[in-house]
Amino acid sequence: MSPEWQIIVINAVVCAVAYFGIYPTFKPITWTKILVSDAAVTCAALGLAGMLFAGSGVRFTLIAVETHWAVFSLATFFAIEAPLVIWFALTQDIEDG
Repeated sequence: MSPEWQIIVINAVVCAVAYFGIYPTFKPITWTKILVSDAAVTCAALGLAGMLFAGSGVRFTLIAVETHWAVFSLATFFAIEAPLVIWFALTQDIEDG
């Protein structure tokens, strides 16, 4: 598996666990809880990618541009997460606060 796919799989699994496993268990579900938890989830995904690629010198291709592993990891994480946030907001009763 290429390094790009390794990070994409990590990000997809972390997002799936968050949006299908963790966030639905919040009672009540609030934007504050989601934002705080999402910061931790993003750090976890970045940490996993860092354990694999920090200091390795591997370059990643992101839409025909070579990037650092951290830039690739964050960009793909947010690309995977964006539709999940929209779906979650539309299907859950999220309270303010």
